Amino acid sequence: MTMVLGLALIALGVVAAVLQVGWVARSTPGPVQRWRVSAPLPRMQRHASDLAIAALLIAGAIVVEQGRPWWTFYAAVIVGSAVAAVAQALAVRALPARVGH
Repeated sequence: MTMVLGLALIALGVVAAVLQVGWVARSTPGPVQRWRVSAPLPRMQRHASDLAIAALLIAGAIVVEQGRPWWTFYAAVIVGSAVAAVAQALAVRALPARVGH
């Protein structure tokens, strides 16, 4: 059961990363940078959204590790972060082109 709950938390982190692209696209007039998505957001909103994504990924990894070998935590963090980064990059790529891009 902890595996399912942990994977659900990691999936929520991935969803939050993709939603962050939408927040940036709606709040800024310029193009969204692929690997610095939150940069155009206001300072506190940028930190809050980045922290929420990181917290969900790490919490999911902690829950996945319960009752399993110690390396499971690190594997879950690395794989979850990689999936979130790829999903966010694909969401940026799916945005329509903007003027000035």
